[in-house]
Amino acid sequence: DKILNQDFPSPILLRDYVSQHFTTEIMTDNYLRVYEKVLMEEINFSQGDKLKNLGCLTDAISYYKNFLNSSEVSTSSKLKICNELADIYFILGEDDNEFAIIFKAFEYDIPRAEFCCRLGYLFLKNNEFEKAVFWYKLATQLQKPKNMYEVFSEPSWTWLPNIQLCVCYYKLGKFSKAYESNEAARYFLPKDERILFNKTLLEKMLNR
Repeated sequence: DKILNQDFPSPILLRDYVSQHFTTEIMTDNYLRVYEKVLMEEINFSQGDKLKNLGCLTDAISYYKNFLNSSEVSTSSKLKICNELADIYFILGEDDNEFAIIFKAFEYDIPRAEFCCRLGYLFLKNNEFEKAVFWYKLATQLQKPKNMYEVFSEPSWTWLPNIQLCVCYYKLGKFSKAYESNEAARYFLPKDERILFNKTLLEKMLNR
């Protein structure tokens, strides 16, 4: 309404506002705060990654958890921390903790394909195929985010959930759906031997 009515502040008021809120000192201070936050996150990630790569997984978990609870951590960093923790719990075979940290990631942002595929695999390996289908199918329906953040796995947004859906549907005896999912994966990996093998097998089963 203000734009339509051309209700703009006077040049003098606008100039006074800019001079009060955008001084060199204020801008410098804001820049330093942002730089310190970025630097802090880089240092923390470096230390956490170092512990993880050295195999000090228990120490890495404690470090990442403390980092996650910091009030200064950005959303993108929180997602990366959750992903790193999920990796560690996967290595340790701690399914309950992996479940928990994945759902913790959902508190910070809408579900991402990377986390959906993780959930799908947790159910798949326990032969809970219907539940696995739910999460893998969701992964195929999500729109790839414009902001990739610091967690991005191209396979999770393309072929991986589709080929896993093929496995799930095959186990459930839904061979037509398995074939469709395999074809969806083949769109991304047209020469992949596993996908071509699935294609031949399923075509014989479906008399195609």
